[in-house]
Amino acid sequence: MRQILIVIFVLTVTIARADLGFPMVQAVCKIKTSDGKTYEGFIAVMYGDYADQHPNGFYFTNDREPVYNYALFFDYKFDNLQKSAGRYTYGNYAAEVKSIQRLQFLLYSRDYDVPFLLPSKQEVKEKDQNFLISRTVIQRRHLLLDTLPLYTELTECVFVDYSKKNLKHYKVPMKDIVSFEFVAEPSKLLLAEIDKKRKVCNAIVNSPDSSGDYLAPLWVHELLKNPEELKQYKDTFEKYHWRQ
Repeated sequence: MRQILIVIFVLTVTIARADLGFPMVQAVCKIKTSDGKTYEGFIAVMYGDYADQHPNGFYFTNDREPVYNYALFFDYKFDNLQKSAGRYTYGNYAAEVKSIQRLQFLLYSRDYDVPFLLPSKQEVKEKDQNFLISRTVIQRRHLLLDTLPLYTELTECVFVDYSKKNLKHYKVPMKDIVSFEFVAEPSKLLLAEIDKKRKVCNAIVNSPDSSGDYLAPLWVHELLKNPEELKQYKDTFEKYHWRQ
């Protein structure tokens, strides 16, 4: 298992958000593989904290021409990945299958111990005037997985948790995937799992011993049914989130 470190330079911004930060975004996805099998389960689309949202995604590796290696991160467009007619397509991205030696799942590494924000300042002189440029370095590390864990069981508080190996899940080889899509109408079985864990979590959060600090995850299939809410999250993400 490899890891990829992405370093982005962005301007520091302040935006309005909930006291607990940005919510985690999760989805029900349907995956079809080259052997004719179809899988449906839960994935984490992006993680949230006080500073930003950190999406997972796909990584396309071209061993012969590394300059063409490409990372595609999930966003609020919820594009589907297709492998057909000798091409990979994902949103506006397209690549010849024969030029891609490896397709991997990008999983944001939440336990990354390097300081997240590293502010720096630099004085410059332009046209006989002095300027102070402030810059923030955001570092994110993603695991490169050859197998996509697709969960059918959630934690007590309705989260997809990749550290919980005991929760039921499929292990889908990335090399076998021919289609990956976000599901607007999940199966009754998976909807029942979400509803079941919501009830368990409500009991925990409302118990006398609870701190009450709980930010429920967003679900893609529910956002798709609420265009106004989806647009709000999409606009915020596109305005403030770091660019690839």
